[in-house]
Amino acid sequence: MLQSNRQYFLIIFFLSSLISFSQGTVGEVKIIDEDQLPKWVKVEKIEIVNNKITRPWVILNQFEYQVGDSLQRYDFISKTLQSRKNLVNRQLFTYIDFKVETVEEYKVILTVTVKERWNIWPAPIIQIDAPNINEFFERKDWSRLSYGASLGWSNFFGTGHKLKLRMVFGNSNQINASYEIPALSKKVYLGLIPHFEYKGLRTVNYKSSDDSQELFQLSNQRAYESIKYGIDLKFKHSFYMQHQLKLGYEAHRIKDTLLATNPTYLTMDTLSGVRYYTIGYQLEFDKADSKTYPLKGYSVHVGVDKYGIGLVRKGNIDVFYLNAEIAGYVPIGAGFYWGGKARVRLTPSRLQPYIFRNGLGYDKVDYLRGYELYSIEGTFYSYFKTNFKFQALNKTWIFVKKKKPEKEKKKKNDKSTIDVFKNREKKNYFPLGIYINAFADCGYVQDDFRSVENFKANEFLLGFGGSIDIVTIYDVIIRLEYVANRDLEHGFRLGFKKAF
Repeated sequence: MLQSNRQYFLIIFFLSSLISFSQGTVGEVKIIDEDQLPKWVKVEKIEIVNNKITRPWVILNQFEYQVGDSLQRYDFISKTLQSRKNLVNRQLFTYIDFKVETVEEYKVILTVTVKERWNIWPAPIIQIDAPNINEFFERKDWSRLSYGASLGWSNFFGTGHKLKLRMVFGNSNQINASYEIPALSKKVYLGLIPHFEYKGLRTVNYKSSDDSQELFQLSNQRAYESIKYGIDLKFKHSFYMQHQLKLGYEAHRIKDTLLATNPTYLTMDTLSGVRYYTIGYQLEFDKADSKTYPLKGYSVHVGVDKYGIGLVRKGNIDVFYLNAEIAGYVPIGAGFYWGGKARVRLTPSRLQPYIFRNGLGYDKVDYLRGYELYSIEGTFYSYFKTNFKFQALNKTWIFVKKKKPEKEKKKKNDKSTIDVFKNREKKNYFPLGIYINAFADCGYVQDDFRSVENFKANEFLLGFGGSIDIVTIYDVIIRLEYVANRDLEHGFRLGFKKAF
């Protein structure tokens, strides 16, 4: 009974944490007398309303045209719709409304009304040191819980900058800090993200057996410690294409007792400490309609990562990864949608230290539905996920709350004794989407050095099932799934992010 209560408590806590950190966006594009627009239009003015913090140029930079531009009618309409999507994906506002009016025969004025997100988010944290919540509940090892607090400050200085601070204690001692600068100036789309992380773990996975992570634990000491810091450089080639160069430094150390259990945990040279530099590159092309829960469009990601690039280093680390993925989302009509994602990750086929030997199920991103309880080790893996869904509900409720009268301040030279009050209304929005899904995932993990204790590498993997996705305020996603795999193992699963 105690364990069951703990499970319910964790689920409720995770839901409240998700609500604390993200927000949805509602609104629309309204073109007054759209049928009366001439063949060519000229953008006479773009007026921004209710941006209390955000600087106007941050909003204007998301537009696909500028004041003074002349565009064909249909080009103007499509670029206006896309400009709103660009603003939505910046995740700065909970409400974005476009209103287009014709002021002369061919001139138009665009009024952009926004409601800014809460930009300072202190929140408690309960963290599970496991690949996913389903694997954690399967083991019921409550010593893997960590707790702490975080502070997120988005739209810093009104320029879209993001400050993130995070401290966690318990099984994992962790300190994270990062500061994201999306653009160094109004016109230069070169961004910087300096970041730092310290991590110390009492419980770590040190090998895999029966395609599951085996745990090593110290009660009063940190079995594993690491320090990572670096800087990411982002260059936005267009609204859809982004390049990212990652430069970093990492240092890892383990206790001798963990080293004795797995001598090649950090290096093939049986060392208890290692440090090295890293470099990586990622290309992202994203034309999906939403980053939170896409239903239309596609995205492409290609990346390379190199761990150990010479210079100052301790330990013979030489690891290279290549990643590539493509995802597509297609509305079929009548509320039906189809989506698919293919991903591949490979590294040169040679024996690597254990911390670099991963595969499917080692994180919260790369896994197959139906195999959430497994960690399938390998040097190469690929998978394909597909979804067929029906939109059962898509509705936004608007709640209007009258604010208390606010007394206006009298001007210095105004000797009037009459009180002037200003009545204002506050609107709150509650969006709710419910999607019914049928899905199937397949994948393959190649391991040229497979242990006799593991069985699922080097064979075809298949998972399938159905789910209900709930998408609501603050970008919260709750996935209630019933899954099965090719071995006919089945059961209920829980997720808090989009499937892909």
